[in-house]
Amino acid sequence: MSLLHALVLGIVQGLTEFLPVSSSGHLIIVPELLHWKEQPLAFDVAVHQGTTLAVLLYFWRDFVRLTRHGVADILRCRLRWAEYSPLGRLALLIMLGCVPAVIVGGLFNTWIEDHLRQPWLIALMLVVVGGAMLAADRWAHPSREMDKLNPARALLIGCAQALALIPGVSRSGSTIVAGMFAGLRRDTAARFSFLLAAPVIVAAGIKELPDIRSAAGGDVGSPALVVGFVAAFLSGISAVHLLLRYVARHPLSLFVWYRVALAAVIIVTLGL
Repeated sequence: MSLLHALVLGIVQGLTEFLPVSSSGHLIIVPELLHWKEQPLAFDVAVHQGTTLAVLLYFWRDFVRLTRHGVADILRCRLRWAEYSPLGRLALLIMLGCVPAVIVGGLFNTWIEDHLRQPWLIALMLVVVGGAMLAADRWAHPSREMDKLNPARALLIGCAQALALIPGVSRSGSTIVAGMFAGLRRDTAARFSFLLAAPVIVAAGIKELPDIRSAAGGDVGSPALVVGFVAAFLSGISAVHLLLRYVARHPLSLFVWYRVALAAVIIVTLGL
């Protein structure tokens, strides 16, 4: 893998991991469109580590406060949910929302990698989730802040996150849509989406770290892994900041039309 190849895919990963356009879909489709050899799984893991670091650093104050209040409330209140502080409840709701993705990923991740990385399916999911985004903008009536979430709504958003294991869905796209239908304002749903994603992608990254070590001296090489990691980290932080600012003022339609246009490019270019 050349350094240019690693740089381009790192930037693609960083931008699309947090924008609602499907990072996994782009990491499959971009090499296809450019006639590049498919990158090894180790490289995908490396760039995902870059975006993991981006979201952890961007929201580090939130994670410190959530952890501190969550642990304190568990030790003080045990199972007396009504006595938890707002941040303590939010911390537990985030952990509850992570459960579906952990279960689905643990049981089916290998099957998904082997059977669902298909261009036709990516194109279909780009359009389907784009339609759901339009529906959320039109018919959802978001008015709640994160402190008004309850376990049922957090679990609903968590199930949407699990669906994002399918290439073309988009973790942020599916969870923002679910959050809006659960009553969260669009910008609040985006923020909750990022907080919900972090524990899952950290766990996945730890699980897949051996794939990076096994790549040393192979088709990827350490310089390409470093370039991809840094590019994904820098572009990822930029994407988080830009998305939060954008959705506070604008609907999701820009991303919907991008998804539809990309699906059309996939269908035409790859002759589906």
